[in-house]
Amino acid sequence: MSKTQIKSGYTLIEMLVVIAIMVLLITMAIPFDLSYRKKAEMKQSVKQLRALFWEAQARALAPSSKYATSYKIDLIKNAAVGGVTVNVQECLTVPPAAESCSIVPGLQEKVVLGNNITVKDIQLDGASTAILTRTSFLVGNGRTAGQISFIQNGVTLNKNKMDVILGSKLDTTLSYDIIVDIPTNSITYK
Repeated sequence: MSKTQIKSGYTLIEMLVVIAIMVLLITMAIPFDLSYRKKAEMKQSVKQLRALFWEAQARALAPSSKYATSYKIDLIKNAAVGGVTVNVQECLTVPPAAESCSIVPGLQEKVVLGNNITVKDIQLDGASTAILTRTSFLVGNGRTAGQISFIQNGVTLNKNKMDVILGSKLDTTLSYDIIVDIPTNSITYK
């Protein structure tokens, strides 16, 4: 009588099939991960910029100085803002001097947009604007406190709505709008 030995374990074919399935799953997961990272970076930048607008408006409603006249945010169109800080400026008028603006301490570290994010366009009432647009939140009493205005080249514009369109350098189809609406006094994104 001959005895046959039964060996336990996996055959080479079975191991190769398992490795092939793992490679297939990994190659399918990598594009989804990259897409998720791009969207996450964009959404984080949009939320940070929207929060900066809210911060400027909140400071206008409760100014840190009795001489504060406004809080301003400058945005530059078609400029890569990745790694660049977007600042809130506090403007003061101390009699008899003219208005002077400086960066609010502590806020310059708050908003650094993603490295792959750019300001694609700035639109006022649906029309594309010049390169630099300043958003100003006025300090005042009662109804004028927190009032929003848009300024270009030192001139206050008679516009009701600003859309800041952020885009991704890595994915041209990916963009978000931050909407600053004067009639509803709201700052939202979509």
